[in-house]
Amino acid sequence: MVSQPDSQKRDYRLYRARCRGGRRRGLLGDRVSPAALDGLRWGFGVHSPRQGWLEDRLRDHGRTGELILGVTEKRETPLTAAMLATDPSLLTREATTAGGLDFTGRLLRPGDAAALGRFFDELSDEIRDLYCPHPLNSEYAGKLCSLIDYAVSLRFVAEIGSQIQGYFILDLGVRDSDIARYLEHGHGLEPRESCTFAPSVADACLSSGIGSALMPLILEATRRLGRRRLILMGGVRADNPRAQHFYRKFGFEQVGEFFAGGIDNLDMMLTLPLN
Repeated sequence: MVSQPDSQKRDYRLYRARCRGGRRRGLLGDRVSPAALDGLRWGFGVHSPRQGWLEDRLRDHGRTGELILGVTEKRETPLTAAMLATDPSLLTREATTAGGLDFTGRLLRPGDAAALGRFFDELSDEIRDLYCPHPLNSEYAGKLCSLIDYAVSLRFVAEIGSQIQGYFILDLGVRDSDIARYLEHGHGLEPRESCTFAPSVADACLSSGIGSALMPLILEATRRLGRRRLILMGGVRADNPRAQHFYRKFGFEQVGEFFAGGIDNLDMMLTLPLN
């Protein structure tokens, strides 16, 4: 094998040094130089059979110098709803977008009613047309915050200062209508192993990278709760390529199409490796 430049070897060693427990992790959202990408390609080619996998994950991002690995391989401590009820901060993370925007990702709390209500009330009609899992108003925000049940649903928020700028639903299980539709696609869904996902970001923060920076926490929660499949709530509109690109970036694959509400939609699913 041709020897690689010291800079590439250094980049690979740096990448390995950032792993925990000696196991590879994805550097989700990290920007790396073209030389570093070459170093990662070299390192994976030398040290593991994952060269082709890495190239697949870099297909869209190698050109821009942004490395996003949507699947991690480190062992994580299992979580239960009871553990989260006792300590919701188990799923709190400080995060930074690729553009340098700092925010806190955490679970929704009973005291968030006013902030969540403002978030809902300020969403534009365009966002509401694309995303409407439930009523988006202050009254319903109060209901959500008073009926928090981590055994049924995890609702994450992205918080900047005291303002909620993102709201992400992770329902534990799948709806009967989704089970039937996925069966038509040839994919059986086991509710105890599956979650249903729906993200939204404030109009002012669209394209900020909040969604990409929060996804590692969503995927971590899914895995630690023992769930291995993630589907989209209501699918994704066929005329929304931006959202489709976001999901594919994290490993979602299209498994079927359906027509609802006068609109063509796609069903997409992410299958996570078992810990």
